[in-house]
Amino acid sequence: MGVVCWDVRDFACCNLWGNEYGNVVPLCLDMVNSGSFSEDPQFCDPATGDWRLKETSPCASGTAGGRECGLIGALGVGCSVSPVERASWGKIKRRYAR
Repeated sequence: MGVVCWDVRDFACCNLWGNEYGNVVPLCLDMVNSGSFSEDPQFCDPATGDWRLKETSPCASGTAGGRECGLIGALGVGCSVSPVERASWGKIKRRYAR
């Protein structure tokens, strides 16, 4: 099943991502005017069932499509993006080798 937009006035502050027919079908192109968009929601860890949002998620409270939307979705921010990445010494050397 997927979302097909017949009347974009029905959508306001929605993230249409992962739609079976594509993230934005041609009839939905002006949905940005309603504050809706099509971007990766950046869930914390969907593989383990953690559907909370990363702090960098476009669905976290804020402005979407030029409109004050607040939180988009049922769950709030639950994790932050870590600037640290685990890596072996060999991987680090390969990354900076010239």
